[in-house]
Amino acid sequence: MTSHESAPRPSPILALVALTVVFRFCPSWLTVDVAEAARLHQTNAERVSRLTSRVLSEFEQAISTVTRRGRPPRDRSDDGHPELVLLRALLEIATSVIAALSTRVSVRRLIRPLVIGAWTRLSKTTPSITMARFAKVLALPVRTLREWLRTPPSAQHREPAETSAPPTSKPPRTRPPRRPRFAYDLVVPGTQLGGDTTDLCAFGVPIKLVGVQDIGARDSRLFDSVVLDERECAEHVIQAITDAIDGREGFQVLTDQGTSFLAQKTRDALDALGATHAPQREGHPQGKATVERGFGSLKDIVAPLLSLTDRLADALPALRSVELATATARLVVSVALRAYQAGARAARLAIDARAGLDEDALVRVAARAREQAIATEHSVKLWLQHVYDLYSFDVARDRFVRELRAYPLAALKDAEARLRTQLHRVDLRSLFRYFASLVRTASEEHARERALEQQMLDERDRTERAAAARAARIDHLQARPDVWLREAITMLAAQWHPTKRALLFDGAGALGLVRAALERLVALNGSRPAADIACGVFADFVLRHHDRLGDAGVDAIEAIVQRELECLHTRAHTRGHSDSTADGSPPIMLMLPLGLFRRPRPPEPLSI
Repeated sequence: MTSHESAPRPSPILALVALTVVFRFCPSWLTVDVAEAARLHQTNAERVSRLTSRVLSEFEQAISTVTRRGRPPRDRSDDGHPELVLLRALLEIATSVIAALSTRVSVRRLIRPLVIGAWTRLSKTTPSITMARFAKVLALPVRTLREWLRTPPSAQHREPAETSAPPTSKPPRTRPPRRPRFAYDLVVPGTQLGGDTTDLCAFGVPIKLVGVQDIGARDSRLFDSVVLDERECAEHVIQAITDAIDGREGFQVLTDQGTSFLAQKTRDALDALGATHAPQREGHPQGKATVERGFGSLKDIVAPLLSLTDRLADALPALRSVELATATARLVVSVALRAYQAGARAARLAIDARAGLDEDALVRVAARAREQAIATEHSVKLWLQHVYDLYSFDVARDRFVRELRAYPLAALKDAEARLRTQLHRVDLRSLFRYFASLVRTASEEHARERALEQQMLDERDRTERAAAARAARIDHLQARPDVWLREAITMLAAQWHPTKRALLFDGAGALGLVRAALERLVALNGSRPAADIACGVFADFVLRHHDRLGDAGVDAIEAIVQRELECLHTRAHTRGHSDSTADGSPPIMLMLPLGLFRRPRPPEPLSI
């Protein structure tokens, strides 16, 4: 309105209200009665009074606003609310980071995406937050945060897309734990003897020592009898065994396959003594391990004294005498065995081991020990000698053993079983050649069976390794859902069709992996930290793949991830497990940290 225009005429009711206001402020200012003016304009005076009371405060405020100079006074009651909201958000982020730092190493790798996602969310929802303040709260250098936002993770910090493939070659088999055979609770004194020969040297003269040990009583006597001489022969073996048996019968004598132990003279002597000969498998010193360890202990004891005699013989060559060396060695060995017997250091160990065994248990232990000592069924050489004695082949015994001992024992036993069914034949010109042909046939069959078994074992090993690799990968992804989500988003990006500008099959396939990774992420970290981590993972993905996908591809993938996050948030809120704060924090959103890419448009409403 200009100064040349007339002012608008107020309404009668407004004039009456103004007249009532003036009357209430100063009645002397009026020359007209308010009631008379209301009756003149056909209005009830009481109604005018009530209207004045109702509009007086608004009228007063309007006049104050019109006549005020400068800005209105600021209401300082809500000054701390935005700061309180920001501090709560920063405290929540710091708590999530501390929780990740205090857990296992694999979870610490979530810190980068967690920090990136939290900064992205706060920078969008709370513009007043600065990068310096955010980094200070987390004790993080600002340049580090700026570098994280600008570049994707380096190659050395990225997780491999696939776990290492199972090795193609068969891994070496680990040796199974050796089962004890000669423990004190597995052998009984007076049932088994172990015999062997070892070498000593006194005054520079080599000496053979034949030792026989009661295996069950070795805790008190290292050797029951020893014979020393410059040579080893069956007579010395018989003498040592006879002294150890001492008129008792029923012993089982464990020896190796040495010539003096397998001599017919030795076998006949054992039969006369009422003892059973049990030669052990060739090349298997564990069959009489206690005797070998006994020789080692004895040599350690007598070595200083015998080495002294060797030095004396070097100084005085006349002392190199067989008789002197044998007598001296016999004396030293006897004293050492007596000293060992007096000590009996293993006696308490043996007593404790056999404390819980009754008479029946001891009988069973003795029977099992004797059965294990029979090596005929495990030694090719002994088995062939036994078969030769049974069938009387038409070749020499040494040639029979030498020609056939290279074949596996299972094939030999199979050939012998076939031979038993053909002994009635009269057209066999040579029993040895016929048995050798049976052995070759059985060996080829066993070779094929072993090859088939090995193939099945290899296939089973490959299957087990593949299953182990799958299980390890599943465990890895379960423990690192951020890696799982990164791989799922990468697979989702592989379905982007740039020509059609759409995801093939709407992302079906990789969508299930995205959903599973997000669910695992929420289960391990909660809704809000999971959303921040997902945002950080997606930010790294955008930095790495934006040039290939473009804005349209990034928007399409972001819309899918955002939709799955909202679904998870909705389900968590429905179950009452939502971790959103009570200060009206915004819903879980996936926001790009860089302001270079457009937000996806909201989906069109579905037509019904």
